[in-house]
Amino acid sequence: MTAKQLRELEQLVSDLYDDGLSSMETQRLEGLLLDEPALQDKYLGMVDLHVGLSVAGESLANPSSDEEQSDTVSTIPAHLSMVRGFVAILATTACILLAVWIWHGWDFSDLPSRVPELASHADHKLSAIPTIKCVSWNGTTFSQDVDDWQPLSVVGPGVIPLRQSRGEMVDGYLLELPPGYRLELVTTCDATAENCLSIEEVWAGTTPSSRKVTFHNSGQGSKPRHANPAAKHRRFGIVGTWADRNVTQQPRFFLVTAVHKRVDPGPNEAWRVSEMAVMIEEPDVIQIGWDDSGPAPSTAGDEDFDDLSASIFIVPIGQTQRVTPVTPELEVAAAQVPTADPDAAPAIGSTAYEMMLPPGSITLFKAASNASAHNELFLRNAKDGNVLWSASNNRGKSSNVGGVALRNRSDSFQRIYLMSSHRNPDVELVEPSSASRYCLLFEQTGYNIVGFDDGVRPDADFDDVRVGILQFDSQIVSPQ
Repeated sequence: MTAKQLRELEQLVSDLYDDGLSSMETQRLEGLLLDEPALQDKYLGMVDLHVGLSVAGESLANPSSDEEQSDTVSTIPAHLSMVRGFVAILATTACILLAVWIWHGWDFSDLPSRVPELASHADHKLSAIPTIKCVSWNGTTFSQDVDDWQPLSVVGPGVIPLRQSRGEMVDGYLLELPPGYRLELVTTCDATAENCLSIEEVWAGTTPSSRKVTFHNSGQGSKPRHANPAAKHRRFGIVGTWADRNVTQQPRFFLVTAVHKRVDPGPNEAWRVSEMAVMIEEPDVIQIGWDDSGPAPSTAGDEDFDDLSASIFIVPIGQTQRVTPVTPELEVAAAQVPTADPDAAPAIGSTAYEMMLPPGSITLFKAASNASAHNELFLRNAKDGNVLWSASNNRGKSSNVGGVALRNRSDSFQRIYLMSSHRNPDVELVEPSSASRYCLLFEQTGYNIVGFDDGVRPDADFDDVRVGILQFDSQIVSPQ
């Protein structure tokens, strides 16, 4: 098995689960696998993972959905029919068990975790990070050779530089889970291209890293109004959740990375590590966004950082009681200084999107802009009319409008309004702004996308400002 054969196999499998293969491509796949046991094993592993990702992702997004699912097992070439039945039984059984677990709301973090014995280590801090060995459709693969690891150049968790095998440097996020705490991660996607998120646990000392979970946006599902028609075989909204907890006496560490392949890849197109930005970074909530490279031939992304997102919630193990109400009732955590004038917020009216925040919940907002005109975004408290948070696209110069977390510290539901305003690009910022109309672009349990249209162009696309909204109830520790 050569590297060229493996790349060709990955491309054929990727095409297979996007639009299907032509008869010529199917013949090529069969010829590639013929008398190649190593490639056959790789292929079966890819098929097994695709089946799991498709069923698990659809179950997570909508457990009661009756939408038709593709028969991915039937794509195994005929000359592998002797192993097809076994793979089908194994993959289907695993996926059914996973779907049943999710349907009943069972706690994955209560399952035994493969945690090495740490008591024998004198120093439990990380001193080195594995090097990225390769990047493919199922995420980043890290080198298990300790001699290839790079010294950790930063202290503590957060954004860290990762070295690829050929020396290029990319960003990853090092997540620390303290003893006695648990985490839940929710992955959302709003992209035309293929995107993949992977989480790797890394240990102190020389213990090899361990893959925990991989999420992919390949699959069938409902699409938002603003979705690109080229987004074939793509899932939007929540594409997966993952939970874990730390029952040891030492911190646990996880590497979070994302990769993508462009919308119109060439024949030798490679997967790439996605550019990353941290939207929110608080002790109990972290939100990370990734940007893919956009359509070929350009490799420059639009820097909206909402193609793939990971929202991470960290709470004490066993926390089930509601917190004591505090003042203020609504608490804001933002990753950047607001760039809009709160006094410019439009009055509450028909152009405001109304939301009810459950008691004890955390609601995350990630905003992006696709407008050339100056657009602003505001969150208003319905009780007193005060602006809780504001941001702008900097007169059309920024696609990443930012992110904010809103905590409801009270013991009752709180009403808020999300609204946007705009100014014509031909007028000065001192001119009064106009309220933008909104439209609910995508609706899913626990996750919505709201779009605003500035009316500068008569397109009514409601994509001039769009906001992904994720609601998380910290008391039941699971997405609503």
